[in-house]
Amino acid sequence: MHNAIARHPGVLIAAAQAAWERGAYDRCLAILDVAPPMVGPPATEALLIRGSALIRLRRYSEASAVLTVDPSTLPLADASRVRLLLAKLYANSSRPHDALCLTDEVESALGHRNVSAFEAELAYVRAGAFRIIDESEEAERQAVRAQSIGDGRWSVLAIGIRGYLRIRMTAHAQAYEFFRQALAAYALGTMRDDYWEALMLTHIAGCECQLRSTAIPATYASRSTTRLDFTSSEPMRRVGASIFNMDAWSAALDGNRAAAFRLGRRATLLAPTPLIELKNLVHCALVAKLLGNLDVAADLAGDALTRARRTDWSTNTSQSAIAILLAEYFADVDPATARELLRYYDISLQTISLSDTTLNDHHDEAHRALIGGIIHRTEGQLARAHHAFTRAQAIYEQLGMRWRAALCLLELDTVPVPERKFPFPLDDAARIILADYPHSFLADRLGAWKGVYDDPIASALSPVRLHVLRRLLDGASAKGVAEMLGMSIGNVRNRIAELQAAFDVTSMQALLIAVRNRGIGAPSWSQASAVCSTA
Repeated sequence: MHNAIARHPGVLIAAAQAAWERGAYDRCLAILDVAPPMVGPPATEALLIRGSALIRLRRYSEASAVLTVDPSTLPLADASRVRLLLAKLYANSSRPHDALCLTDEVESALGHRNVSAFEAELAYVRAGAFRIIDESEEAERQAVRAQSIGDGRWSVLAIGIRGYLRIRMTAHAQAYEFFRQALAAYALGTMRDDYWEALMLTHIAGCECQLRSTAIPATYASRSTTRLDFTSSEPMRRVGASIFNMDAWSAALDGNRAAAFRLGRRATLLAPTPLIELKNLVHCALVAKLLGNLDVAADLAGDALTRARRTDWSTNTSQSAIAILLAEYFADVDPATARELLRYYDISLQTISLSDTTLNDHHDEAHRALIGGIIHRTEGQLARAHHAFTRAQAIYEQLGMRWRAALCLLELDTVPVPERKFPFPLDDAARIILADYPHSFLADRLGAWKGVYDDPIASALSPVRLHVLRRLLDGASAKGVAEMLGMSIGNVRNRIAELQAAFDVTSMQALLIAVRNRGIGAPSWSQASAVCSTA
């Protein structure tokens, strides 16, 4: 009797649906595999659940075979549900035009009388397809329609699509708000989809990491995942690894070294494939390097590079991310290797479709410019490095990625190029860092220069005088400062005299002693590394 109840179609479908909602897609399919033959509505429900699970597992060919049925064999409503799921499959598998054609066919078959029950779902599917083919305006229109006329499920999903569209348009702050809105609406509704919930948390964690500032603090999405089982399937492991990886960077920006390494380790352990494990390993290497654990970073990066060189660079976005992140690591360690990795990156980008990536051209350009600037500086090409850092900083600033923009300003300080406007990137960087990232690895890199902003005399100095003082603290002579900043030697001497008067001393040596006695010194990455290594 117990076995009979357990194998009852209704019981099996409910169990399969519950497994799907938890993200346990393999378990879901296993339940359906032992189900007895079904007819009527139970058969349709089983088919839809199986198709949905296969789509989430990216087993698109199998899903297509399951969902490609003769619509005349099903009631109109059931046939419409199956065909709309097939349209979602087409959109997910880089066939958005086929998806749009299928939605038109479904709408035509339903007719005016019956279409109202499917309007929200039709709009949602069309929004997803238009997003893939980069018709953002029409995608937004369809998503707004789905959100406004749909029930809880389609409204919530449509808000998520509007977030994706903002990422494509480089409106990251707006994307962040849409993802938060989608998750809030999800929490208030009856829909349960653990994978989708984790996906929204991934995007929220990513936005918080990239846009991090006092206006957008880290909420640590990983703290909201205690109910989710990231080991339930490959897709769940994938998004779980991404959440913990992004939160590791947020912890680093908070100066929480223990949390950064713990979260990075958890991301690596969750990785469902060797490639994603490798990607997270590279992230750990970069975080360790920025936090000053240079020996650990070198070991991780060396291991990652050995694995990466055995990689086929023409498969998917994991390879492109691995290549550019490793290039960032090696840019100032081994420029030749960094250039090799950038070539791999270009190869991988040539073979992936737009639908496979959420990166945008502007972010890619900024990252490439930053890496190129570090390579040029390492090779002694200071003017080219200065140009590259300036470009990267401008793009990051435009995208709202303030900590990346501040990092570029710190890099600009390392390549002084004579200019008439006397820009002082270190001062701009310090003000951003001390306001938004006072405990981060960026603040460590400022070193003793942070003392300027707590000192009543130094904080009142003009940017040009601070610029001269910064180079004097580096050990430059008046002539050297003049050459670095493109000033006349007489102008530099006048600024030095003004500095001496401000600190009430009468010689260069006395000036440097007085300044250092007040806790002010030159920024030093080596110094910051030493502090981090012993913390």
